[in-house]
Amino acid sequence: MSKKQNNCAIEGLEPRRMLNGATVITPGMVPIGNKMPAWVNQMANSISARIEKETGIKPSMYTLRVGKNSTTLTRDNGSSSLDATGDIIVKVNWASLSRKKSEAPYIGQEIFKKLIDGPTDSTFDGPLTEMPIHFIGHSRGVYANSAAVKFLGEAGIWVDQVTTLDGQRFGNDGAFGNWSNVRFADNEYQYKSGRINVPAGFYVSGALNTNLVNMRGFRAFHPIDRHELVHTFYHGTIDLLAKNVDKKQIDRAGWYRTKRGQQPVTGFYFDQHESFGRPDLAIAVRGAERQPLSVFDPEIAWDNIEIFSVTSIPTDEYFAVSSRREDLNGDATIVTGLDTDMNPYDGSYVTTKPLSAADLSIDAEGEFTQEFGTKSLNEGYYYVFVQITGATGVRYAYAPTKVHIVP
Repeated sequence: MSKKQNNCAIEGLEPRRMLNGATVITPGMVPIGNKMPAWVNQMANSISARIEKETGIKPSMYTLRVGKNSTTLTRDNGSSSLDATGDIIVKVNWASLSRKKSEAPYIGQEIFKKLIDGPTDSTFDGPLTEMPIHFIGHSRGVYANSAAVKFLGEAGIWVDQVTTLDGQRFGNDGAFGNWSNVRFADNEYQYKSGRINVPAGFYVSGALNTNLVNMRGFRAFHPIDRHELVHTFYHGTIDLLAKNVDKKQIDRAGWYRTKRGQQPVTGFYFDQHESFGRPDLAIAVRGAERQPLSVFDPEIAWDNIEIFSVTSIPTDEYFAVSSRREDLNGDATIVTGLDTDMNPYDGSYVTTKPLSAADLSIDAEGEFTQEFGTKSLNEGYYYVFVQITGATGVRYAYAPTKVHIVP
């Protein structure tokens, strides 16, 4: 009987393939009423459409409502269970409090609590912090998100990405920080010295900064219109066919130098470590500037995990997964594996391999490499994941590459 031999090829996912995770969208001040701005729903729907186009599965959609006396996190009508999707989009509605000064830190605290505690309607039994998290904030929402990210960092939780869109405080909205638990940060804003800049954003050290002030349309508009146009700019990098959003035109030729349907290399292009293509200048582990945070209690801190490369071995019968972990109290167990999809909740794992001190080494930066044999695997495409489990919780990460096993 001949010995079975499988060849292994490592392939990047299709352009803009979405990884499993949570996206949190937080707007700023709502001048009138208690409804979210229309653009928040439009942005959430556009992100959902991008994910569904690539995965065939529409992500779960939730609304986090923060009021004076209560906070709820509930699944939108008609939305699928997170167990079935592996992706979630959270829209933050704090309209009733957004006109009051100094409320952003409280809003951030409520966002943090609900991400840790999970939905209030019992539609998912677990925290939303098990997945990579991308925060998108506009205006005062930047400060609310900053507070939430700080609370997460003090609990030991890495945040995959923070996107700031023309941050603007109102009263004592707390200190904005590009905190040390942020893996990648991007900042789209409009500001020019010597003119009226209220409201307007600011440069963020350690982020990928894009000042839009000299782009077509931003020079002539009223300050408030320019301020709102920043989230329109970002939206155009999500929905590549949209001509306008919330009654504001998307100027593709003037802003991105692209045509409809083409992906600009800016904005949403960098969501969820697209093929490991994020610029080093905004990546924490590459030395990007961050504001330090202290974990409240390392003994109960969350553990963290991320994959930074998947490579084939010259024999073609193995592939190697290189990951990075943080385990402050040394209690974590780590498992690397293959999945038929990118959803950690649907039980579709094909094979797993625990990390052992006998065959792996972890350096001072928490990096380790694990080899997988392919002989026992059936032909097909597989998605690589890594899972870290500690006393406080579980976290998952999927690689933006897939393994193709060919007999």
